Amino acid sequence: MTEYISNTVANLHGQVSADGGQSYTLRDFVKLPHAMAADGIVNGKEAISQTYIDDVFTSNPEKTAAFKNSAYGRALPMLKFYSNQWYVVDEDIAIGMGSFGQFIAFNKATNVAIAKFSTYKIGQDFEIAANDIAWLIEQVKSY
Repeated sequence: MTEYISNTVANLHGQVSADGGQSYTLRDFVKLPHAMAADGIVNGKEAISQTYIDDVFTSNPEKTAAFKNSAYGRALPMLKFYSNQWYVVDEDIAIGMGSFGQFIAFNKATNVAIAKFSTYKIGQDFEIAANDIAWLIEQVKSY
């Protein structure tokens, strides 16, 4: 549950968009990676299934190759593969990215979650994103 008013975009039929148009406070934005870092448990209850979390970190040669051969994979070699809306760094760390510099990241091993807001002049600017991703990885590994 959010603590502050949030909103999202919906079409004329009331169907909510999951691919853009959301706005959050930073405090609410970090709740999803916090739940992922805590094996899906929030306030003692399962909010995200362990099956989903395990699937995020499960890859196969085809999935890994598809990512490595994509524009994101070529530009961001520190990421291993993409799965269920997450960019996987290693067996414990994953990152979520918005188009203009919004990031969430978590580390299952340390139960650390981070959210970062940025405003890129150009969407999906890989050069800037690479620096932000390196910083995020360093942060979730260092705590």
